[in-house]
Amino acid sequence: MFKKIIFIFLLFNFALFAQNKEEKKLYDENEVRFQKYKRNFFITGFGTENSPAFFGDSKHNQVKFQFSFKYRVFCDLHFGFTQKSFWDFWEVNNSAPFQDSNYNPELFYPINIDIYPLNVLTIGVEHESNGQSKKSGLSRSINKPYLLFDLKWNSWFCQNLKAFYYFDILFDKFGLIKDDLLENKDIYEYYGFFDLTTKFLFSKNFNIELLLRKGWSTNIKKGAVQLGIDFKIPIDYLIKYGINPSFYTEFFAGYGENLMNYNEFQIRYRFGGMLSF
Repeated sequence: MFKKIIFIFLLFNFALFAQNKEEKKLYDENEVRFQKYKRNFFITGFGTENSPAFFGDSKHNQVKFQFSFKYRVFCDLHFGFTQKSFWDFWEVNNSAPFQDSNYNPELFYPINIDIYPLNVLTIGVEHESNGQSKKSGLSRSINKPYLLFDLKWNSWFCQNLKAFYYFDILFDKFGLIKDDLLENKDIYEYYGFFDLTTKFLFSKNFNIELLLRKGWSTNIKKGAVQLGIDFKIPIDYLIKYGINPSFYTEFFAGYGENLMNYNEFQIRYRFGGMLSF
């Protein structure tokens, strides 16, 4: 059965790569191959598990930053990389350590569907880990295939539905991996199998993004809500060079903001800057 699944998966991907109709292409032959992918930001803030904390509480006044890019390898096949880091920047008495950094390389292939409201279907595979060794006992990792449905309802309202699975679950089910090699086996209880991102594009300078996630658990609290608001700052000198600085604020409540503490409930308020290229 497992061999049949692999065969069908490979056959399906071969068919996708073989399609070369001009109307299905999402890229321009002359476009820059190296581009921004997800949000690039640097923010700091406050918050505890149950209530806000005042500034000066270095344990919770934590810096979060992210940079992300994608590179078109050939045709519509892209390589993406995103790093998200959590930095105890204000904890100067303890040499301002990094609490966690999550590294997320992926390969993905977008297909132009253009059947309302489905605009683009992306097929991908990704790895995410915090770069820790197994000996430390702090290693966390996720390996998963995914489908991303880009739903465009109108010019200002769109959604992304991401459906994914975990290779580790498959490997464990079919006895293809030793138990001592499995990490964070219960992570699906907190991350689930779907992410729904809703975007409100009110103008070129003002956007709201809401992420909803429900873990695969009967506990309704196991999941996450993340709200991001960005407002572009109209600085003509920078815009002339294609740099659009933005004010960015983010609220997170739930599980799984980072891999290290994926099974700990957290509330975080942060604000800072974001760059769009």
